[in-house]
Amino acid sequence: NGWCLQWLDSATSEVNSGFQEVRRRGGRLKKTDRMAQDIAQELLNSDGEPEPNTVPQKPWAARKPGVQRRSRKLPGGNSFDPLTIEEASDADDDDYQSGSDVPGLEGPSDEDSDSDDEVQITNSELADALPRKTVAERGPASHHQTRKADKKRKQPAKSAAVTASSSKRARVEDALDDDDELPAAPGPGPVQSKAFGRKNPVYYFYEEVQVNAAGEPGQRGDKHFKCYHGSRKTLTVTKAMHFSLNGLILHLKTHFPHMHRLYAALKARDTPATDEEKAIASGRKVLDTKEASEYLAAIEAASGMNIPQMFNQQQQDAANHNWDQKEFETRLSEWIATCDQPFDEVEKPEFRRLLEYTHTRSIPLHIPHRGAVRKRVMKMGEDTVDGIKKMISVSDLI
Repeated sequence: NGWCLQWLDSATSEVNSGFQEVRRRGGRLKKTDRMAQDIAQELLNSDGEPEPNTVPQKPWAARKPGVQRRSRKLPGGNSFDPLTIEEASDADDDDYQSGSDVPGLEGPSDEDSDSDDEVQITNSELADALPRKTVAERGPASHHQTRKADKKRKQPAKSAAVTASSSKRARVEDALDDDDELPAAPGPGPVQSKAFGRKNPVYYFYEEVQVNAAGEPGQRGDKHFKCYHGSRKTLTVTKAMHFSLNGLILHLKTHFPHMHRLYAALKARDTPATDEEKAIASGRKVLDTKEASEYLAAIEAASGMNIPQMFNQQQQDAANHNWDQKEFETRLSEWIATCDQPFDEVEKPEFRRLLEYTHTRSIPLHIPHRGAVRKRVMKMGEDTVDGIKKMISVSDLI
């Protein structure tokens, strides 16, 4: 009997090792639990111990010397505290390997980098590449071009304009600092106040002074002139008058008719005034009434006209001045290009009537058509590109 009980116990253990224990529904293992047990059994060796990890580890990527690895640690609690970053230098990093220590990761040496030639573009190459960047390829000419609707352009903000102008000014200053030997750009010289309006002979009869009739400098920009004749009255030319000289001329005409006749004769002539005429106008040479009349008559006879004849000659010159048709077409083409107008704008009847109305010559005005205007505008663009190419070719700053 004892032997039978021992045999039943051994048979029961063998059965239990091959089959799962029968449990109730709530105590059964789930599929995921059974799968985890099967995976854990596969990782055990024959002795029932876990096998060592034989998966090859990915080597650390080689980093350049001086690059520090940062290890970031999140705070332990679920809060919004700032992250703490611990800096680890390459000297303390045992896994660091330079590019020269890792086979196949050798970086370029200094000799190789120094041996690379720098690519330089000459001025002629820049000039040849300019038309491809600026002038579009011409397409087939079409006489039925439609005018696109004008788009509203937004005004740039003032701050953006100031920033752009300041950045442009900074770039110009940097360029000037790099090259201190640049030649100074020719600019207009200082304007002398005494040379203001010297082309008009009325200034021969007045002296420019610093104060007005009340002895005050007046407003900023005012100019004061003191007459050489009579009581030497001081007249002021202001900015509000648009610096008109009619007051000076009217003063001569009202109080000094002979001097006004001399002024009119000098104004009508193309030649400058002589020293004797300047002396008479400035009062340094005084003539009596008879001498002044004879002298003025001689001047008017030499000029071949009197005052009425002078005005008639001015009107005749304005009506019969030399007309340059080429200059007119150039101005018209510049207006078309600058105002972004279509070429067929010159075909509008209203526009042509406007030009014909402003034309004062007896010969009818010849207005070019759109084909001629288009050719002239394209020629202007080609001339501009050629000028820029020549400037780039001979420039030493590029």
